[in-house]
Amino acid sequence: MIRNEVGKGAIYLYIQLISAMISGYIFLILLARITTTEIIGTFSFLVSISEIFANIAIIGLPDSIQKFVGKSFLQYRQADAKVFVKISFIFLSAGIIASCVVILFFKDWLSNVFGIGFGLIIVVDLLITSYAIYTVLYSVVIASLKTKVLPIIIITSSIAKVILSLTLVLMGYGILGLTLGYTFFGQILSSVLLGIFIVKIFKSTRKYAKPAVTLRNASKSLLIGGLVVWIPVLITTLGIDLGTLVLYNTYGSYQSGVYFIALAIANAINAIVYSIFTISLPVLSSMHDGRKRFVWQTIRIGAIMALPLSCSIIFIQMILCT
Repeated sequence: MIRNEVGKGAIYLYIQLISAMISGYIFLILLARITTTEIIGTFSFLVSISEIFANIAIIGLPDSIQKFVGKSFLQYRQADAKVFVKISFIFLSAGIIASCVVILFFKDWLSNVFGIGFGLIIVVDLLITSYAIYTVLYSVVIASLKTKVLPIIIITSSIAKVILSLTLVLMGYGILGLTLGYTFFGQILSSVLLGIFIVKIFKSTRKYAKPAVTLRNASKSLLIGGLVVWIPVLITTLGIDLGTLVLYNTYGSYQSGVYFIALAIANAINAIVYSIFTISLPVLSSMHDGRKRFVWQTIRIGAIMALPLSCSIIFIQMILCT
C-alpha cells in the first residue's frame, strides 16, 4: 500500500518537474529573443543570491518537515502534523526576517561590488521571502504524499509567470519586470495555491483530536532534524550559485547569463532524481523494517529516471559541438 502511494506520488512529482523544466526552457528561448543576455545575467545574479539567503532562512526545514510531518500523516496523526507545520512557520518567519535584515545591512557593499541599486536590493528580499515560503509549503504537500495536485499548481503558475514576465519585459520594465514577474509573482501564486490545498488537507482533521506531541518536543525535533541537513544543503547551494555571482562580478552579466542557462539544464536533470528521493523520505522515516531494501530500490529508480535524459542531452551537445 505504501509503495503504491510512493510510486503514484513520484509519478506526479516527475510530471510536475518535467512540466516546470519545459516551461523554463520555453521561457529562456523566448526571453533570449526579446531581450539581451546582459538582462538574463542580472536576472541570474538576483536569483542566485536570493536562493543562497533563502536556504539560510529555511534552516533545513524542508527535510525535517518531510520526516516528521510525513511520519505523522502516514501514522494518521494529522493533529501532530498540524503542530509541526505551525512550528515550522514560526521558525521560517524568524529566518526570513534575519536574512532580509542582513541583505539590507550589506546594501552598500552589494551596490559597490555588484552595482545593484536599492530597488533591486528590495527585490532580493522579496525573492528570499517568496522562495522560502514556497519551499516550505511545497515540502508539506510532499510530506502528505498527496502530490497529484502539484502538476496542476506548477503548470498554472508557470504559464502565468511566463506570460506576466514576458509582458512586463516587452512593456519596458527590464530586469525589474522580469524578476518580479517570473520569480516573485510566480512563487507567490504557487504558494497561495499550495496553501489552499494544505488548508483543505487539515480540514479533514477531527476537531476533538488532540496532538500527542508537545510544542517543545516538536520545536526540538524540527530544529535538530533541520540542522543535520542545513549545512550540507548550504554547501551545495553555495557551490552552485557562487559560480553565477563570481562570473557576474568578474566577467559581467553576459557570461553569467550564459552560465545560468547551462546551469538550468543541469539542475533540471538533478531535480528528476531529487523527485524520487524527496517522495521517499517521509515513507522511509516511518519505516521500521526493510529500510535498506527500500533505499536501494529508490536509488535504482532514480538512476533509471535520470540516465535517459542526461545521456540524450550529452548526445545533443556532442552533435552541436561537432
